[in-house]
Amino acid sequence: MFLLERVLTRLHIHIYNQSKKREIKFEVNNLPIDVLREIFGHLQSNALAACCLVNRKWRQLASDPTLWEKVIKHENDVFDKKKWEIYFKVDIGKEPPLPRLKKALNPRWLVLIPKTINGEPLTLKSLGGLIKQYFPENKHGYYSYIFKSENMTTKFLEEQGDTPNDKSRWVAMARKIDPKSLRKSYAQQKKLFDSKIPKGIEALVCMIAEYATTGNRLYSDNDRFIRCQEKDNVRSNVSFTPKGPIISQNYSDEGYSFMGIAPLQRF
Repeated sequence: MFLLERVLTRLHIHIYNQSKKREIKFEVNNLPIDVLREIFGHLQSNALAACCLVNRKWRQLASDPTLWEKVIKHENDVFDKKKWEIYFKVDIGKEPPLPRLKKALNPRWLVLIPKTINGEPLTLKSLGGLIKQYFPENKHGYYSYIFKSENMTTKFLEEQGDTPNDKSRWVAMARKIDPKSLRKSYAQQKKLFDSKIPKGIEALVCMIAEYATTGNRLYSDNDRFIRCQEKDNVRSNVSFTPKGPIISQNYSDEGYSFMGIAPLQRF
């Protein structure tokens, strides 16, 4: 109602001014730019995208990055630079523009995966240092996964823990494991999801960001693991136990009821 009153007031002033010039004819396209901008700022992303197709004037207004940022953050759950500062007390450098996404049936979980943290490369080891804020009892931040008396988490961190994230990017990761990925071998999962299979560090950032903001442990139902794809065809398993996140190498290609894919889209 407040928005409607503001718009109608602006319209009244505009029409009154036009009538004084004896220009009574009124068209939406003749609205003042600031009135159009105010209206565009309250549209859904689908409608805003449609406005870009009307004419040059509307395209210029509807393409404003600050306008899209407002709309995207309103329609989705976003973990941005500001939230990195709030929940982890770190500087992640420059924030890339938010992707222009059409409105989805359910809010997306949009997370900024940074290239650096406080000027240092983001790696599994440096991420573990941030996770340790929430699980201080864990040596590396991660909960140790022991298999046949071997600490698989420590072993994986020794082999892959120093690999830096290549660039800052936004990702949208599903909050649930896709049921189509369960009981399928990795080869079958790869065929189904291909580039939407997350890297371990991407999955872990999304999981700890969710935990920091809501206290929820993603993908923790039924003690499930996410299969992830690292460089050089190395696969990893990621899970989130009550004692902290786990990451270890995935050696088996077999399909299991507790191991699936949480699809991720990169921007």
